[in-house]
Amino acid sequence: YQSYKFPFVKILEKKAIIKASLIVAASPKLGERYYSLNKNVISITNGVDPDKCRPIDKNKARKIFNLPKGGIIAYSGRRDKVAEKSIDLLIKSMKHVDNATLLIIGDGNKSRAEKEDKNIIGFDSMEYRKLMNLLSAADALVIVYPYEFAKFGYSSFRLAEYMCFSRPIVCPDIGDYKSVLKTPHLMFRQNDQYDIAKKINTALKIKKVDYSRQLKRLTWSYLGGKLDKAIRKSIPLH
Repeated sequence: YQSYKFPFVKILEKKAIIKASLIVAASPKLGERYYSLNKNVISITNGVDPDKCRPIDKNKARKIFNLPKGGIIAYSGRRDKVAEKSIDLLIKSMKHVDNATLLIIGDGNKSRAEKEDKNIIGFDSMEYRKLMNLLSAADALVIVYPYEFAKFGYSSFRLAEYMCFSRPIVCPDIGDYKSVLKTPHLMFRQNDQYDIAKKINTALKIKKVDYSRQLKRLTWSYLGGKLDKAIRKSIPLH
């Protein structure tokens, strides 16, 4: 993304888009940016394999990881220079959340959590199955996606996975979240710790959300078939 500061990068990108037989965009919003240059655009978002992303019983998950009682909110994502400001804002918002613990999972988060109160618990990255078990302990799942990414039309790669848990998902009101989740009451204003806290408190009062309808179009088998069809239509195979 830093390369966009250089004018020649934008020029090269524009030429590549115009000449391409098929443009594969990471989100519908990103696809809209390309459509004026090349009508042959398809949106392939991040997907999920429901057979691998299987939650376990919430109480069992809490026992496995020795987690406290009360509400639990979970965030999964590596802490790096791009994401650290968003994660720190989420941590600050917890001062305004009632009787709840925040789990922050991913490289760099465990050491960050150790600097906070007991209601912030950090975990370093872990293998996939273990991560799914840990996320199962949550009452609500949260996405704090950096604006630097969202303005390009990207959404969190965890979104489809989170939906498999049937838990309320708190996320920013940017990107493609609105069209996918259709839960505006759980979407916060970007860079507003008080609104994040407000939406988390709302989410903690919701026991279950049915995302099954949206998930049908977010499985890798569906997305793979969609891409295969677009390639065969746009690029003749000899």
